[in-house]
Amino acid sequence: MTNSQHTNEFSVILLLDKTSKDKIEDIRTSMPASPYRDDWPHLTLLQGCHTPRSMSDVELYNILCPILNRLLKPKLHATVAGLSNLFGGYYKDTSSIILSTSNDLQREHISLLSSLRGSHFKVDRKESIYRPHVTIRLGVPMNQGSLQLANELFPEGKSIRFDKWEIYRLISSRGKRQFYKVLSSAV
Repeated sequence: MTNSQHTNEFSVILLLDKTSKDKIEDIRTSMPASPYRDDWPHLTLLQGCHTPRSMSDVELYNILCPILNRLLKPKLHATVAGLSNLFGGYYKDTSSIILSTSNDLQREHISLLSSLRGSHFKVDRKESIYRPHVTIRLGVPMNQGSLQLANELFPEGKSIRFDKWEIYRLISSRGKRQFYKVLSSAV
């Protein structure tokens, strides 16, 4: 990438398993088209973290890989907390499936932050109080049919699993901040 500056900032996301993703795609296809649903449904586990020094993508991957793979071994999950239609400045009128994370996932988040600090990584103050959560953006307000389908596929209390993680690095390019995927775990 030309005219871009690699930064030390990174984020980590957990991807929902294929079964859950496919159900979300079923809901999305029952709704009108939207430019705001290009992402694989995910949970942001870490955001606003910084490497202790300039570090290549491969170095960062080699440090985080064993830690993140250990996290996925117990099959972390989130639980459906509800469905909502909402308005946001960026996404405009949209709808989402909101998931609350398990206590195990919250404990792992805190443990991961401690491990990073112990390795001299910098963690933004807001990350210290951040509670991992999942909001699955559907892109447009739910209509009656998509709401009914969403309630059938993701009833309140349903457990959803994660089976993959990805690391994203921040670059600064032409005055804009952009994230790009570094590497991810094997499926």
